Formats: sequence, C-alpha cells, structure tokens
Amino acid sequence: MLSDLPSLVKVAREQAILGLYNESMTKFEQVLTMLTGKDPRIQKVRVEINEEYNTIKKLNSIVQRFKSQNSYIPAPVKATSPDPGVFQFGIPNPNYKAPSDNLGRFAAAPFSHHEEHEEPDSWAPPKAPEFKPRVPGNRQQPKPATRPKQPPQQPVKKPPESKNSRNYEKPWRANAVDPKAEEKSKEQNKANTFIDSIYPDGVGPDLDLIQALERDVMEKNPNVSFDDIADLDDAKMLLQEAVLLPILMPEFFTGIKRPWKGILMFGPPGTGKTMLAKSIATLGQTTFFNVSASSLASKYRGESEKLVRLLFEMAKFYAPSTIFFDEIDSLGSKRGEANEHEASRRVKTELLVQMDGVGGADDDKKRITVLAATNRPWDLDEALRRRLEKRVYIPLPSDKGRKRLFDIYLSSVNHKSDEIEWNHLISKTKGYSGADIANVCREAAMLPMRKKLIQLRSQGFNPQSIAKIKSEVEVPVTMDDLKEALSNVSKSVSNDDLEKYDSWMKEFGST
Repeated sequence: MLSDLPSLVKVAREQAILGLYNESMTKFEQVLTMLTGKDPRIQKVRVEINEEYNTIKKLNSIVQRFKSQNSYIPAPVKATSPDPGVFQFGIPNPNYKAPSDNLGRFAAAPFSHHEEHEEPDSWAPPKAPEFKPRVPGNRQQPKPATRPKQPPQQPVKKPPESKNSRNYEKPWRANAVDPKAEEKSKEQNKANTFIDSIYPDGVGPDLDLIQALERDVMEKNPNVSFDDIADLDDAKMLLQEAVLLPILMPEFFTGIKRPWKGILMFGPPGTGKTMLAKSIATLGQTTFFNVSASSLASKYRGESEKLVRLLFEMAKFYAPSTIFFDEIDSLGSKRGEANEHEASRRVKTELLVQMDGVGGADDDKKRITVLAATNRPWDLDEALRRRLEKRVYIPLPSDKGRKRLFDIYLSSVNHKSDEIEWNHLISKTKGYSGADIANVCREAAMLPMRKKLIQLRSQGFNPQSIAKIKSEVEVPVTMDDLKEALSNVSKSVSNDDLEKYDSWMKEFGST
C-alpha cells in the first residue's frame, strides 16, 4: 500500500544512520517494488529513492571490503627517552634481577612482534629505538618523554546554520540541496510555457492534449475593443465592473466584495456576445481561452475530463486569464435526462468542480474569469447556472445601435453616405441582429459585381474576361443597393424567441 511508504522509508533511513546497511537495503528494495505506475510524481519519487539505495549499497560494499582485508594498525609513537614508571617492551631493565628458577630465561629474551613468518603484503613492524642503560651510580633523573611539536591548527569556521538546513547525519547528506541555491536555480530556470512547467524534458503523457489546447483554444493577444461593438452600453459597463475593475484595483474587491466567479451572456444569436468577451480580455490584457464543445471532445475514455482540468491549470499558469465558453448549453445541459451519455455527465461534473475553485486564488495576478455565452439559457443545468453568478441579457440592437452597425460595416467599402436614407434603413431593420445587418451590408457590396457577371453571361462568359471587370465592379454602394439587399436578407430571430428570453430574464436574470 502506498500509505505504508513513508514509514518504510523512515525505518530504512534510520537503519542506514545506525550502520545497518543490509537491513536498510532490504527496506529500500521493498519501497522500490511498491513504487509502480506511470504517474510523473511516482516516477520522480522512485528516482530519488533509487539514488539513496545506490548510495547505501556503495557504503555497504566499502564496509565489507574493510572487513575482508587484514589492515595494518600502526604501533603507537614511542618517546625518545623512556619513562621510568612505564614498562618498555623489548628494552632490558638494568635494575631487574632474574629469579633463581627456570623462568629466568624468559626475562632475558627480548620481546618480538613476529616470531616465525611475516605476511608478504604487510608492513614491517617498527624497530625499537636504541637505548643505552644508565650507570647504577648515576642519580640523575631521566628527562620526561616529550611529544614532537605539531604546527598549531587554525580553528575551522563553521558556516552559519539556517533554519532549513539539515542538521542530522545521513550517509547521503552530500546530496542535500541548499534551499537558497535551489530557489535561485528555480528563478533562473523559470518555465516560459505551460509545457515546460510540468514537463521540463518535453516528454509527458498529456503532451498532445496540452499542445492541442494551446493550438486551438488559447489566444494571448485578442485584438477587439469596445469601439468595434455597437450599442450594449449596459452590458459593457457591467462587464467592466465584473472583470476589468478587479484586475485594475484588486485591493477593493475583497471579502463580500469579491469579483464574480462566472458571468453568463445570453440572448439571440449574432448580438456580439463573443466580441464582448474578447474586448474584455483585450482591455484587461489577459490571456483569452475561446472554448467550444469540440475543443473538449475526445473519443478516448477520460480524456474529455482531463482536457477540462488541463484547461483550468493552463489558465492559472498564464493568469490573469479569461476562459470563454461559447454555446455553453452544449457542454452544460441539464443532467439526468434520458438521452444523456455517461461521458457527458463526467465532463459536466469536472467542469463544475473546476469552476468552484476559480475564485480561490490568493494572488491577484492569478485571477481567472469564466465567461459563457448561450442562445438557449433555459437548457442549462441548475448547478452551472448557480456558478454563473452574473447573468446578463444581450438584446437585439436598438435604433442607435443599428445606425452604428451600418457605419461600422460600410466603413470598409466605398459608399455614398450623403445619399443614404438612414431613417429608412433603421426602420426597415427593426428586429435584425448585428449579424443580420452585416449580411445586409455584404449583400449590398456584392450587388455591383453580381450585376456585371449577369451581363457577361449574356455576352458569353469566359475566365479571361474576369480580370478586366475589376474597375467596373468597384463602384460605391448606393441606397438602391441597400434597399435591394434588405429585400433579399430577412431577420433571423423570431418574436417567440424574444418572448422566451424576456421571461427567462425576469425569472433568472442578474444585472
């Protein structure tokens, strides 16, 4: 069990400290057999434990080598002059009187360290210094033994111990890392991308998924401003309060005044919900993640949930970030329906869990804002609706907004603004969305070329004549072209849908 690993490692290290290397190696082998799996964290721990095991194995081999060989123990250093109170081996004492029995022959024989043979690989024993016996009548006391003078040793200065230093002795203490040096190396090798932060070697199990997210979802520099969006002044002000101001003045948005975790923009299609999300990310200078249902879909079991988790981890790495879920009703529809698949339910659960942890960042620079847009808010799950705390209605453009939309779309083509009847256009486009008005302007700009092509077909159409009509079709857009385009393009939003939006706004809206 992985829960027993800390206790086994602790016992193995304590046995290594006590010199019980064989028992310590046995415990480390048990730990290595238990560390199996493809998880990068388990592999990292296995490498560290293996290094400790190899170190203890080397120490054990050195100890066994010392035990197997007969090492020479040098004799103690003898004094230049003998001490009268200490018996000297191998040196006859002139005051000694041999006994009268047969044991006297042993006293006369000098002491020998080696009697018969010597080992060929061992050092020869040191010879005793020559000693001249003193005369019995001489009463002068011998000089005391003096040790050879050694040069004074300079005191070794111990480095100052820090609170984080490892003060316990271990055989592998040489592998200990200085905390300050480790922090400095981390700052120098700071990862520039999300892949470098989790896979420094460029190899990992989720590498393909991360690359797909960075390629299809992430936009570091969205270039959309509020000037590109007509009307919607109330929605712009609310989004600035919910997203932009917490980034610019984080000290104000604390406690009960914390920023909104999620914002839902709902309304008819083609009213500028996606452009509003991109403009907020541009003003706040945040990394923009444009997510759709296809970005998080996978045919392999469990990969869709993993993509959701990696998306939020990537957003935290590149924070401050804005995650925009376009058409979120396709991801967060109501759970428990008859046609709901198990994989879809798991993705919804993971999405709800990740959105709950969005507002928990202590660092203001690591803030993540979740924006969502939908044309069918009544299909959203109740738990997802609760996490999208601010629910904003993006209506169809007003009269002022439609006039502004015509100005924006016609600015890219040559047109006669003095001849255009703006009041007529505004009245005829009531109920049109921003996308419908864009289609009207596109149709009006294409009419001169379409008329010229009809004329060429009547005269005998050939590919070589297309290059010659460029100057003839680039003519200013007139009021007649706009009227004809209005007759060809109808509105895309029905009155029944508008009533549904109004009723849902009254019941669940939050402005």
